[in-house]
Amino acid sequence: MPWFNADSKMHSHPKIRAAGLEAMGLWPVSGTYAAEFLTGRPVSTFRS
Repeated sequence: MPWFNADSKMHSHPKIRAAGLEAMGLWPVSGTYAAEFLTGRPVSTFRS
């Protein structure tokens, strides 16, 4: 089973802070989607 890894100090990295919360919210959603469905492509549609 695949898993999605994130650094525990990512929150304080200057590039992450510059990207902003909106971008960084998309990143884990996209990463976990790709891990679940075994795809390396962008998430085409997000359904809540």
